[in-house]
Amino acid sequence: MPSTQLQHAVAAGLGVTFLSCFAGDADPALRRIGPVRPEFGRDLWLLTLADMRQSGRVRAFMDHMGDALTAEREVLWGGPLPEG
Repeated sequence: MPSTQLQHAVAAGLGVTFLSCFAGDADPALRRIGPVRPEFGRDLWLLTLADMRQSGRVRAFMDHMGDALTAEREVLWGGPLPEG
């Protein structure tokens, strides 16, 4: 079952499951019922061919993605929820 269907099923009261924090926290129909479990974490890799790594376009994309992911680190890792 894709996570969006699973998320809808849980929001409808059909059970509980582990969801990524950024998906579950963004859904007002859901709430956390326990602490973040590090063993369910995943690594995220940005890969490119070695000979393309220093290409301007590839470098710009990698830099942009690195900055964007760093800016959202707490959301992605299940840190404190934003106020509001």
